[in-house]
Amino acid sequence: MGFDLLSGYYKTSPPMFVMTSSDDDLYLFIDNRLVMDVGGVHRRADRYLNLDTIGLQHGILYAFDLYFCERRNAGSTFILSNNFLLDCSTRDYCGVCNGFGDCCQNSMCTNGNSNKCLINGKCPSPNRYVVDLQYIAHYCTYDTINYSYLNDRCTTYSCNPGTGGAVPKSVCPDKPCSNKSCSENLGCTYVSTCQPENSCRTAQCDATGECIRNAKNCSLGTDKCKNYYCNETNPNGCTSTPKCSEYVIINNTINQCKYHTCDPKIGECIVNTIVNCSACHGEPGKCELRDYCNAETGKWTFKQKVIDDGNPCTLDSCNNDTGVINNPFSCPGCTECDTSSGNMSCRIENLKCQGLNSSVCTFDICISDGSCEYPNIPCPAPKDKCEFYTCDPYIGCLRQSVDCPLNPDKCKESFCHPLQGCISRDRNCSTGVPCIDGICQAGYGCKNITRVCTPHRPVCQYGTCNNVTGECESTDYDPYPFECRTEAVISIGVIAGVIISGAVFLSIAVYSGKRLVDHLQERQKIKKATNNPIYQPKPGTKDNPLYGDTLK
Repeated sequence: MGFDLLSGYYKTSPPMFVMTSSDDDLYLFIDNRLVMDVGGVHRRADRYLNLDTIGLQHGILYAFDLYFCERRNAGSTFILSNNFLLDCSTRDYCGVCNGFGDCCQNSMCTNGNSNKCLINGKCPSPNRYVVDLQYIAHYCTYDTINYSYLNDRCTTYSCNPGTGGAVPKSVCPDKPCSNKSCSENLGCTYVSTCQPENSCRTAQCDATGECIRNAKNCSLGTDKCKNYYCNETNPNGCTSTPKCSEYVIINNTINQCKYHTCDPKIGECIVNTIVNCSACHGEPGKCELRDYCNAETGKWTFKQKVIDDGNPCTLDSCNNDTGVINNPFSCPGCTECDTSSGNMSCRIENLKCQGLNSSVCTFDICISDGSCEYPNIPCPAPKDKCEFYTCDPYIGCLRQSVDCPLNPDKCKESFCHPLQGCISRDRNCSTGVPCIDGICQAGYGCKNITRVCTPHRPVCQYGTCNNVTGECESTDYDPYPFECRTEAVISIGVIAGVIISGAVFLSIAVYSGKRLVDHLQERQKIKKATNNPIYQPKPGTKDNPLYGDTLK
């Protein structure tokens, strides 16, 4: 058997004391120190402890722990006497004073809430309020089934409370203007639904998710000898053609002796005449044009045609047998042919990297080899050790506070220090009320104790706590007890004035006995008094001759 109580220590007269009498093992701890050791096999042993002798501080609450082991010997004695109040203002849900909830076993935690995702039930904390012990399972703590080991690049799993089974959920968020899909190898992939109607149009998804389409700008260059325009049959749309044709047509017939050139300064076509044109013979190939006539041979000399379809995104070549060949210029991955430069080159398009593995937490970067990279967007650096940043794929960088783990010591609390991070400190159980002390009891935590004040003269006074100052005050009993009155001493002269001195003594003795007991009981100085038969009416028809305030 054990008592786990609390008491306040005050210097009083007479001093606060504890007396025990036992014939079995008895150990008393005050302030978690062993102050009385009556252990081992022994006969009845009496012990007395004056609390003034064990180094306690005036006005402080101390833990009072007494352990008594009944060895079941032939005799059985246990007596505890003390002249101060012991606190039992806190009970566990088992009804045990400052108990530890020992009436609950973990096997009783059978998930009273019928949530099949809750397992490994554990009894609640002893200071948890439990309405009815038969429903203790409702107050137990449980572990939750964790299906995260099933997660993959496409799906996360949670627990179904009704069945306890795994519930899949897609990890790929919806994105505007996109159709999504997912595979084990690639993870979430997206195909844009915002596409242009043809190669002469552009399409872009705006922040609201609307697809905006516009005509493509085909201002490719500043060459005044070219016409720039968009051709829907061209995969890239934008193209250009020479402003001046190679041939001079007169009366719907190509004049073999004339040709065009273009003035690059003003973009004007100039007709040129070939000298000795009529005296020459010979036909140009499919990739050639007449240049001039060789008077010595009488044959045409030829020059290569300018092979340019006006599309900077094609590789233009010519075969004298088959003619002009235009092969599309292929740009890898996320790059595309740059029609704006007028030269055959690939332009990096970061937009083409959107929707693959991107989110608001990543940069979408296309590099020159056509591959996409997704470096994380840097979130702000934490200001101290009590904050950190995470990035939500939908919102972006979020400031988070460090959540320090629960301290297993119920009289310690974990908190975050800006320079040191998570550390422990003593739990502050202060109530802020002068006459209610907050203390921390090991294994239990904070509890409130109404301060009990012991007066300087306990027989003559009662103690109260001043709710303003928090100080203990002693007040005389009213009426003032007889034995506290110094003038009540019976002198020889008084006795001499009484004819039957023995009657005076007996009268005083009876009054001091029965009336004093009544008086102290009424004044609650005796918290629990056992009625003495000498002061009780005799059961039956006759009175107890010693019961009453006067002699018969």
